[in-house]
Amino acid sequence: AIEAFGYPVMLKAREGGYDGRGNFPIREPEDVEDALDAAPGRMMVEDVVDFDPDLSVIAVQGDGDRVTFPAGENVHEPEILRETIVPARASGRVRDRAQSVARDVLEEMEGRGAYGIELFEADGEILVNEIAPRVHNSGHYTIEGAVTSQFEQHVRAVVGYPLGSTELRDPVVMANVLGDVESSRPANLLGADRVLETPGANLHWYGKREVRPLRKMGHVTLVPTAGEGRQELLGTARDLVDHLTFE
Repeated sequence: AIEAFGYPVMLKAREGGYDGRGNFPIREPEDVEDALDAAPGRMMVEDVVDFDPDLSVIAVQGDGDRVTFPAGENVHEPEILRETIVPARASGRVRDRAQSVARDVLEEMEGRGAYGIELFEADGEILVNEIAPRVHNSGHYTIEGAVTSQFEQHVRAVVGYPLGSTELRDPVVMANVLGDVESSRPANLLGADRVLETPGANLHWYGKREVRPLRKMGHVTLVPTAGEGRQELLGTARDLVDHLTFE
């Protein structure tokens, strides 16, 4: 595969991978042996795509009805979703094209419900990276940010009800709350008061009893209350999440 693609490549687990787990970057020949030793089972190799930005569209297929939410921009570090900004900080043409590609993907899907469709923009093209047949972390912003949340849309689609509006209420930013511990321990979140007293901030706690390194424990959503734009919302979200800790 490396002879075909050249360096760098990504070695990926074919089963059970998520949030960057099961991914092993190979940037030079010296990385090959370590990557293969760490591989958990059946693997595949992909060429590395130079993309910017990383996008996703929540698309919903109902009973003869399809809708897409606006394209969001995702920030991953390292390969774990940290933030989603909606609308994406990309041109209107790119955002429209991303929604169009998501609708094309739905035409290939047979099941009803919500799909998280992850996309890359590379060299002016929109590439499909991954399709998650379910409500998706990058769509959690819809609870506060959209007229109809992805969760309500999923239920409407499955039972055959008409799908709701995907219109945004306002620009919105979501930031994940990740485990900041070095080893597993009972989950005791500190710093929530600061989030709860911030106008426009919403804390979602997933109720997991054990925190692990970089485990997703919840998320914070920011919506404007005084005309804030995406960049200001993003700065506030980062500050709030930075002050949440399990230590």
